[in-house]
Amino acid sequence: AMSFWGIALKAGQKQQVEVPEANVLHLSQVCLHEPKSGKTYLQVGVDGTNYTFCCLEKDKIEHQSLDLFFGPKGPTFVNKGSNEVHMSGYFEPVDDDGEDSEEEAGKAGVKASPKAVAAKASPKVETKKASPKVEAKPASPKAEVKKASPKVEPKKESEELEKSEEEAAPAAKKKAALAELAKRKAAEQTSAPTKKAKTEAAPKAAAASPKAATAASPEAGSSKDAEYVQQLVTYLKANGKQKMSDLGTKVKRPPGVPKMRNVLDAHKDKFVVTGDTVDLKK
Repeated sequence: AMSFWGIALKAGQKQQVEVPEANVLHLSQVCLHEPKSGKTYLQVGVDGTNYTFCCLEKDKIEHQSLDLFFGPKGPTFVNKGSNEVHMSGYFEPVDDDGEDSEEEAGKAGVKASPKAVAAKASPKVETKKASPKVEAKPASPKAEVKKASPKVEPKKESEELEKSEEEAAPAAKKKAALAELAKRKAAEQTSAPTKKAKTEAAPKAAAASPKAATAASPEAGSSKDAEYVQQLVTYLKANGKQKMSDLGTKVKRPPGVPKMRNVLDAHKDKFVVTGDTVDLKK
């Protein structure tokens, strides 16, 4: 039978446990006794080598459940720390002939049990074996119908249908591609006259009367145009001659105002354009 085991291992103490013959020691629980600050490591010595198997610390891990077995040689436990540790478990007998004894006990139980003998000789068991229901199952017409059921044929039909669909797919794709090509050609033919008309209209728009350009010039005189001209004048007075690209970067053109080149050309009384440079007229 199993029996309780426990020891109190003080700080820095080392103790060997004597395990009774034909028993093993099961270490189940370790716990700090009146915990103090600092870590406490528990080690076990087996065949001259120490192994650390647990670490306890106050307010963090003050106890730990374990499931360790030690043989009859007897382990040596070592407390590496500043806390006293209580260790508990139990001794468990080792039964090498457990399986044989169980079989023998089973046989003895069967021999001694009148119920088991009665069960073997019971006519009910024989009745079940000779039950006509069991014999009728092999001869059941439903089973024969199921075995002879032509379930394979629908699968063959579905496979043939899939093959025919796969063969028809390329033809349908080819037909769709031809229809799409015909649509594109029709669209190109429709758009060709439109493109031609736009091309012919472009030079006509370029050759339009300069009066329209004059009407769109800054001299038409919106307040934004005048403000933009004044900004250009102010910047050139402060910074002198500028490249047209630099001037366009420094002085932002308001929305709706013509391009800077057109503004400069429209105000030749104020600006002098030489190549790509701009200066105030003196």
